[in-house]
Amino acid sequence: MNKKKIQRKTIGSLFILVSIYYLVAEYMTINHTTSIIDAYVYQPVLDINLFSGQVIQSMTTNHTLISIAFILLGVMILLGCFLEVNKRINKFEIFYYPLMLITCVGAILLGCYYNGFSEVIGSINLAYFMLLLGGNLLLIIIGKSVNFNKTYKRIITLLGYIGLISTLLIRTSLNISTIVMYSALFERVAIYMIIIWTILTGICLITE
Repeated sequence: MNKKKIQRKTIGSLFILVSIYYLVAEYMTINHTTSIIDAYVYQPVLDINLFSGQVIQSMTTNHTLISIAFILLGVMILLGCFLEVNKRINKFEIFYYPLMLITCVGAILLGCYYNGFSEVIGSINLAYFMLLLGGNLLLIIIGKSVNFNKTYKRIITLLGYIGLISTLLIRTSLNISTIVMYSALFERVAIYMIIIWTILTGICLITE
């Protein structure tokens, strides 16, 4: 097995492993005092260890898990997009690289904020929407320009649009009380579109 093939399969494996780690870390971190469905529908990831906009000082091991998950997600996307995905981008590079950086930096800053380093950024909402908005726009660009099979491209483009709409609905829900209770659901949809993309990309890189 040559070096390029080893690198491709390694990056693909990391895409899948980090994505699974994120899902496990989120499950272990959310509040299980209510039903698991209610926890996922009504408890935003953003509020997992925040209280009134301030980071809770008594961090638990579970809070650290989700912090690490965001940091790993950002680093993984950065490495994967620079080392493998970019080789298959045949247009829209002018949007691809800025959106990739915005997404990665947003995820990493979220992880830093959750660990108590609130001085890293002025507002957690900035990092939050860097990840969600930048990430789902990145999916649309990749779906329109990546040199993978047509099924992958269509799925990724669809995921990007779903995630983008969900991100916009989060902003809308902040001003419309009748749907504000569903902001956590919109948030999870926006994040999970990115997670599904990383898993599918990992599978494609391993099997290519």
